[in-house]
Amino acid sequence: RGELKQLCRDAALSGFTLEVLRNVDAVADDLSFKPGLCGKEGQWVRVSTGSPHIRVRDVVIGGML
Repeated sequence: RGELKQLCRDAALSGFTLEVLRNVDAVADDLSFKPGLCGKEGQWVRVSTGSPHIRVRDVVIGGML
């Protein structure tokens, strides 16, 4: 039962992927996608990223305040 204090920039989760995924205990109903580009040496391909907000129990979060 954490307490909201302030925003954190460039946040990163730390842990084993499957362990973090097992600790997801809530998923919001706000799935959205954003377009982007990925490439190297002048070869570009369209990509997208997206995810709903999630809540994760027992996870280490690092970032800048």
